[in-house]
Amino acid sequence: MEYALKLGWYQPTAFKVQEYDYYEKVDNGDMNWIIPNKFIAFSSPSSSQYDKDGYRTFTPEDYCPLFKKWKVNAVVRLNKPTYEGDKFVKNGIKLIELFFEDGTTPPDVSFFIVIFYRM
Repeated sequence: MEYALKLGWYQPTAFKVQEYDYYEKVDNGDMNWIIPNKFIAFSSPSSSQYDKDGYRTFTPEDYCPLFKKWKVNAVVRLNKPTYEGDKFVKNGIKLIELFFEDGTTPPDVSFFIVIFYRM
């Protein structure tokens, strides 16, 4: 937190609590800014808006308008494909495949860091 404050990535007076509370809910995308306006984490998209039990899920088409609004220009898929990645690409959002088994680290963490540094 100290480093984020020092770099200006986090400004307590600019933190939007209501917006955070809204988007962190599963029905609203299950998203959280890790570094405000720099790095957002979100639930893996689905291929349909509802799962087999009838619960709301988000598709790439649901995320794209929000990501464009927030100037998100890349998505890193860390899991097995559960959605059509080209839906992001067709909306001008880069898709980077970096699958690794759950509970493990990426095979080359420096590659991951370089990707985000250059974007």
